[in-house]
Parts: sequence; structure tokens; C-alpha cells
Amino acid sequence: MKKFWLLLLLGLCLFLSACLEAEVEIDLKRDGSGEMRMKILPLESSMNFLINEVEADLRRNQNYRDSDIRKGSESDGRRSLLVRKKFKRIEEADENCSFTSHKEYDQFVMDIPGDFLGIVKIVRVNMPGQIITSNVGNILGRSLTWYRNNPADNRLVVSSKPPLISLPREKVLPLAIILAVVILGITFLTILTKIQKRKADQEKFNFCPECGTKANPGDNFCQNCGQSLK
Repeated sequence: MKKFWLLLLLGLCLFLSACLEAEVEIDLKRDGSGEMRMKILPLESSMNFLINEVEADLRRNQNYRDSDIRKGSESDGRRSLLVRKKFKRIEEADENCSFTSHKEYDQFVMDIPGDFLGIVKIVRVNMPGQIITSNVGNILGRSLTWYRNNPADNRLVVSSKPPLISLPREKVLPLAIILAVVILGITFLTILTKIQKRKADQEKFNFCPECGTKANPGDNFCQNCGQSLK
């Protein structure tokens, strides 16, 4: 009987893998925390009923109970399942993934098993620093896209260089506001200094430096002695 249920489960997984596809995007920080976003789609709109089954399965899964799980609709009529999960360690979101930080580099590893997760066709990884090596291509700065055209390709390894300055996202906005205020303050003081200097230069010629006769604004020469006022 146990063998029967094992074969049934294997058959179900193969059926789902042949009928569904998924895209996964993972954002990683140096402390190992981050966010995973996954979109699951049936291959054809006639298989939309599978989305309900997958949703029920994910909601029963302990790892996804605190996730944001929503249904969506695609332009081609297919239903989609959108899953968004924040994690303190990537292993919390997927035990087949790992992330380690070293002094010289950070490394992310993903092993896709041949069962239900075999539906994953595209994986995007956003590393905390510049990517330096990977066993797949499509690298763009801190991001990498892995197109699994060959189902036998089940392992992804990405290494990145630690950023020169690593700040928590919640601290970036306050620092940006402080920097903006400082720049505005310096700009204001510069403009005010120029205005005061110009006013002082103009006041030098309110009176003729030669005879002391008061001059009118715009006078180039003293009306009394002819002394140049410029």
C-alpha cells in the first residue's frame, strides 16, 4: 500500500510538472534576509483549475502559511497564482536554497528537485552586490536570470562581490533626506552670500569717492566732479 501511494504521488508530480510553469524572483541582502516572489501558471487556459489545487497545497504548507498568496489573470486567459514571502533566511522560504556571506564574496545556491518544483522555468536572483561568477549566463550587474531550457539543469550557483557600503533599506531614506537638506542649505547660503555681496558692491557707489556727492542709481560718473563711479 505504501508503494502504491508513493507511485501515485510521483505520478501527480509528473502530471503537474507537465501542466504548470513557474517564475521565481529572489531578492537577497547580506544578512541572508530578503523576499521571494513566485508566479505559477498553467501551460494552457484549459488547465486553470490546477491553480486552485496549487493554492490549497501552498496554504497547507508550513513554509508558506505567512505568505501573501493571490490569484491573478493573464492577458491570454490563463489564471495565475502570485506568491510573495519575506524571509530572514532563504532556507525558510525554500529548503533547497542557501545563502552564505564571506569577507570576500557572497554566494547563493539553488538546487531544484525533480518533483513538484520541477515546474520552475525562470529564476531571477538579485544579489546584494556585483555578481562576479555564476554557472549560467544572463548577468546584469547585481541581477541574474536563469532560463531553465533543459530540465536536467537543476543547480544554480551565483557569487557576488560585497558592496562597498551596505545600509539597511530603512536607513537609506532618512540619510537621503538629511543629505538633500544639507545640499539645499548650502545652496541657499551660497545664493544669499552672492546677493549680499552684490548689494554691498552697489552701496559703494552711493556717494562719490572723490567729492562725496550723493549719486543716483545707475550713474556712471559723479554729477559734481565727473569722477567715474565704476
